[in-house]
Amino acid sequence: IPFDPVDCIDFDGVAFVVTGQFKIGRGFVESYIEDMGGEVKGACSSLVSYLVVGSIPDPIWKYGNYGTKVRSAVDLKKAGHDLLIISEDAFTALIK
Repeated sequence: IPFDPVDCIDFDGVAFVVTGQFKIGRGFVESYIEDMGGEVKGACSSLVSYLVVGSIPDPIWKYGNYGTKVRSAVDLKKAGHDLLIISEDAFTALIK
């Protein structure tokens, strides 16, 4: 997955998509985003600023199939949209 480097995360009024399985729990990540003023969306679009990807790998990833949310995010980035794809580890490090 082509993760982006990120130094900080802006939450207030910003749209996020969360995908995959998380060590810290997907529900925790979604609640944290909403508690900080962000909005969790169900799919990537031009309105989304961040895709947060859980760190527990899906067995199909080894075949290059990362799922529709990751694929959509990559396509949006290629089209010039400023969407960041970040890992659970990067997300967790920035919220501590």
